[in-house]
Amino acid sequence: MAMKQRLRRAIVLAAANVLVLAAILVLLEIATRLVVDTHGDNYEYRLTRPAPYRDALYFSKEFIDESFDQPGGWVAVPGSNLLLPNNYSGKFFNVADNIRVTTDAPPASSSNIYLFGGSTVYNSEVPDAYTISSYLQRELVRNGYQQYRVYNLGVTSINTNQQLERLKQTALEENDLVIFYDGVNEVVQGVMFGNTEGTITGSERNRPVWQKLMYKVASHSYIVRRTLAGSVRNYRINDLEERISRTVERYRQNIVEAMNHTRNRGANFMHFLQPSLFSLARPGEYEQNLLLLEIVPIQAEHAFRAAYPQLEQVVVENRNRGIPDFSLTSAFDDLDDPVYLDFCHVNHTGNMAIAAAIFAKLVEEGAL
Repeated sequence: MAMKQRLRRAIVLAAANVLVLAAILVLLEIATRLVVDTHGDNYEYRLTRPAPYRDALYFSKEFIDESFDQPGGWVAVPGSNLLLPNNYSGKFFNVADNIRVTTDAPPASSSNIYLFGGSTVYNSEVPDAYTISSYLQRELVRNGYQQYRVYNLGVTSINTNQQLERLKQTALEENDLVIFYDGVNEVVQGVMFGNTEGTITGSERNRPVWQKLMYKVASHSYIVRRTLAGSVRNYRINDLEERISRTVERYRQNIVEAMNHTRNRGANFMHFLQPSLFSLARPGEYEQNLLLLEIVPIQAEHAFRAAYPQLEQVVVENRNRGIPDFSLTSAFDDLDDPVYLDFCHVNHTGNMAIAAAIFAKLVEEGAL
């Protein structure tokens, strides 16, 4: 009987300690949100309606909440290093067959355009109708190219390694068109994190258990998000030139292999190097202030300014070899209003400019 009483007291004490700890964490979370500058947190920053969202008719807290909630998880493809977005049905975001929905598709089409890339193609920053894919689809229809249907094959954090892997699993048909739009994640993965050969799924599997748990609760806790962001900011690049060299060579190889794979199946291929905040010709006050926020890792500018000129050189060399490769790093230079929400993700205006630039090159190169 004494043993049972001691066990019962121990359970009650443990439960009380857990409740006290939970109460302390809740109070700490509330106090932190009230006291600390929340501009270091991406979610809180977006809620302030920064300049790129100033004239966005779709902007609301409901939109921001859904943008951080969707797609509710990612699907690992067995036997591969691929991750695909969960299917999702929302007011602003929709994913069907693990592909973000592209709006305004023609009722009938005979050829497909597959747009591969990372989170800047997936576009969590805007509703379905404002992604690069949807703008490109409308541009095609408006100019009489109703035979093409655009598919958004963007997935957060992937680089050309995974773009190439997914391309090889895509059933291409004659006269289809493959577009690679990338560059940022080559620098993030290969240069900033030294993960040139790795993949997002590999990185996820290799995380320590405590970090996996933190990522699972990050969307619900400002303190956890700040802790994770801080760990990134405290990271230092010690072998910059070696990382850039490996990244650039793999980038070059992946583009060539993607083109050969596509053409061998009777389809067309085009590659575009995407812009970043650091490639903007004339950053204004908004962009200069953006660089000071914690949502832009402090080592990013160093990595991008060192690596991007070499990615630009790859584009030039590919063009000289007959590969349809183009740089869009100046796509935002003539825009009057800010488009960047961090160092690479942009608003609807930025996406519209990119779609227009891609369409112009497709016409100019006779790819349609």
